[in-house]
Amino acid sequence: MGTQQILMLVIGVIIVGLAITVGFVTFNNGSYNSNKSAIAVEMQEMSTRLMQYWMLPTSMGGASQLSSNVSVASVGKSLGFLDMEGVYTLSNDNGEYRVLSVTGSVVEIGALGNVSKKNKFPYAKLTVDLLTQEASTVLSEQTGF
Repeated sequence: MGTQQILMLVIGVIIVGLAITVGFVTFNNGSYNSNKSAIAVEMQEMSTRLMQYWMLPTSMGGASQLSSNVSVASVGKSLGFLDMEGVYTLSNDNGEYRVLSVTGSVVEIGALGNVSKKNKFPYAKLTVDLLTQEASTVLSEQTGF
């Protein structure tokens, strides 16, 4: 082969390598963003279920709109979380969810996605004030809980 043909072959290999690299990066970013959106949607659903729990009578497993009936354990059980030595947690295809705290009528739930980007995972923190029925979700990145 001539030097021109070898040069074209090397340039072709470099272009194919760059295309594959760009494809991997694009796919990983899309997967990461999808995971971030998925945990945000699940947090919205959990806020709705928390409000249902808040309004449900005690006889039916709810809180009867009494802050004294709301605890980490009762919130965890109402959302279907598992008790792992005092930490109420739930894992699914999108990530891991934990009841972080219950202070009066304010409930905080954290979610850590399962798709990483540069060793950081999508993180969502849901804060629900049951008395005012206000919910907010903050999205960020973290390495773990």
